[in-house]
Amino acid sequence: MNATNSSVDNEEYYDFRTISEVFMLGFALLSVATVLNNGMFLWTFYKDPLKCLRTPSAIFMAGLSISNFLTGLIGEPAVVIIIALSLVNFEVKDIDKFYRFTEAFFSVTITSSFLIMLALGIVQYLLIKNPRVYGKIVSPKSAIIGVIFIFVYSIFFAVLPEMTGIDIFVFYAVELAVHNTLLTVMVVILYIMIYFAFRRLAQRHRDADLNENAEEQGPVTDLHRRQAEKEFIYGTIMLAVILIITVWPYCIILFIALFGKEFSLTVWIAWMVSEFVMMWKFAVDPFVFAWRLRKYRKSLIMVMQRSCSCFRPTVPGATYQRHFSETTAVPAQSETSDLDNDMQLAINDSTDATNEQPASA
Repeated sequence: MNATNSSVDNEEYYDFRTISEVFMLGFALLSVATVLNNGMFLWTFYKDPLKCLRTPSAIFMAGLSISNFLTGLIGEPAVVIIIALSLVNFEVKDIDKFYRFTEAFFSVTITSSFLIMLALGIVQYLLIKNPRVYGKIVSPKSAIIGVIFIFVYSIFFAVLPEMTGIDIFVFYAVELAVHNTLLTVMVVILYIMIYFAFRRLAQRHRDADLNENAEEQGPVTDLHRRQAEKEFIYGTIMLAVILIITVWPYCIILFIALFGKEFSLTVWIAWMVSEFVMMWKFAVDPFVFAWRLRKYRKSLIMVMQRSCSCFRPTVPGATYQRHFSETTAVPAQSETSDLDNDMQLAINDSTDATNEQPASA
């Protein structure tokens, strides 16, 4: 009987070791992808070759990228280290302090990431619904203050167990319910509201064009606007879908792990898989928020050209000659001059093409 039990234990440990090694490799590769993707955005934001990335929305995106970058630089490698240590010595008590540090660090980055996404959504919704109020209360300075406040709050919450002595189980339950679940639900609902508000705004502009200046607009401008509307709507839907696919399964598995009767190898595997999937959210955020927009792609290309003389885009239309100085912001149409140019997607951003032409070979 003892021999049978030992055989089962050895088989489970072999499975645990094999799966752990797969997760170590996966998190290591994911760490590199997260650092590179978010690092490129932060470098582009810092250089800002087109002088158009100091808007409130771009500042919130930079705050989001800082959180994601730190997740890839420190958080995900820490997971790899924890798994490696568990293989050397399965006794968790030997790595308790490092494990707690990793938990607190992830609490800071995940909470700040979701809060910044919520703040960015609120700013965008306010911009669509009431541009006058937006212009009064939203500015680059207020965006910076907001990002700093979010990081301070996230750090304070993460160290609550050490500061107050609160029961760690209660802390985990509150964090899971409020930050991981409620926040993401609010973000999804908010971006659905943005989707419908933007559709109504775009319809109003189309109606105004038909009634007032349809002849001046012409089919080309209308085509550009419709394409930009499609891109914005696609990006909004994509953001909501990514949150649902990556974050909510992790929340469900974590609820099972916290409140289930036993923490088996199967639950651990499901937990690690769901956490790995959730971490992809931090790697793909730059594509959802930035790289799908033309001005960010152009800025990245210009930064790479100036940083590395060997980089020369070969894709047609990848290099641009601008008819206005790069030291000035992208020109806005008069009908939307009070809008942040991040949200002029359907009205302004796509019409940049009329002010640019591909460089000759």
